[in-house]
Amino acid sequence: MAESAKFILEVTAGLIPGRPDDAYTKRWAITGQEWADHPEPSHLLAETNGKAQGYAALLMLQPDYLNWVRMDWVLV
Repeated sequence: MAESAKFILEVTAGLIPGRPDDAYTKRWAITGQEWADHPEPSHLLAETNGKAQGYAALLMLQPDYLNWVRMDWVLV
């Protein structure tokens, strides 16, 4: 059985606004078990968020290929 997610973060980007290019889409997830087992869950959240923001920043440096970058997250 698949483990439920506690936090999901997704970065999408593309050339045409509103049409993400799958080649630039990345997702990060923290499972409920990882959240429960971590001594400081907020630090785990910050670390995961930092990875995603770093990736989004790298995509922003590619204006020849991309016109937009978006980051969405859900914490349940």
